[in-house]
Amino acid sequence: MIESAQILSKQELTSFFLSISKSYNSKKINAINVLETNKQLLIDSYYELESEQVKEYYAHKKDLLKLKSFWDNKICDVCESKLRLVESDYGDFWGCPNYKDTENKHRTFSIKTDEYLIQRFQDAKVRINSNWATDIIRKNEMKSIVTASDLLRFYDSIGFEDLREKYGYRNSIDRISGYLKAKKESSIEEKEINQHLSKLFSKSSIQTGIRYKLKDQPEKVAIIDLILSNNSTVNIVEIKRSKLDINEEQLKLYHSLICHILHQTGDNRICKSLFLVYNKMEYDYPIDCKYLLYDEIKHIFSEDIISSKFDENLYTYGS
Repeated sequence: MIESAQILSKQELTSFFLSISKSYNSKKINAINVLETNKQLLIDSYYELESEQVKEYYAHKKDLLKLKSFWDNKICDVCESKLRLVESDYGDFWGCPNYKDTENKHRTFSIKTDEYLIQRFQDAKVRINSNWATDIIRKNEMKSIVTASDLLRFYDSIGFEDLREKYGYRNSIDRISGYLKAKKESSIEEKEINQHLSKLFSKSSIQTGIRYKLKDQPEKVAIIDLILSNNSTVNIVEIKRSKLDINEEQLKLYHSLICHILHQTGDNRICKSLFLVYNKMEYDYPIDCKYLLYDEIKHIFSEDIISSKFDENLYTYGS
């Protein structure tokens, strides 16, 4: 239930973004201080994590070598009995003569075990979780203060190699940078959509801020990507990079907030909401919620046709 909702002025919205920026900078300074204060603890955690994974790697290699020895000598690794070649309708294999023993599962080897072992040895490597920095942060109870990128840059500053890169994986910072690159591309795509659609409607509002309060919850601010309106309709457009980014609850909230504001001001226009997706996916992942692909309207410069496309793909109806 909405207790209050009001659109922020440009000045209020600017102040809101500035407060976020100040908060972000403050958190970064705090994170640096925490990292420096706990330098030795984090160094120990780095070596401990690496040591654990290296031990696991050698234990795995040892198990593989042991298994290869049993295979080379055609011996069951459970009871050390000599295996025998068994002809089967499902293919030949090497089996243990004690296969009827119900208390233990005795060894069988495929006749292609050589290929299997070669592949297993080739795949054997020191496993470093893609979230290894986050694991260290959690272990040392710093999750609310330090981010993975903070810790990775800290290790780099003191000459510690990224563990992922050290053991043949993609650099951890590059992985995070990939996410930041996607965010940058998302902003470019959003700008293209805004410029196109804003020209077609009598009124448009980009990045509309709404301060609102729901029952039994603290006051919050919502930022709506795009609102396009005319004399009869208010269209709420939530822009997404792909349909996998769609969050139905998000648009449902935005729709309710705008409807509430319209009602409070005696505005009887119809409120409509939809997801506008910029990128068509290479593979078709099923999704229940309706959405409109930007490709379907990017070459259309008629408000009436655009509006009809909107109506075909509305998330929800009502005023």
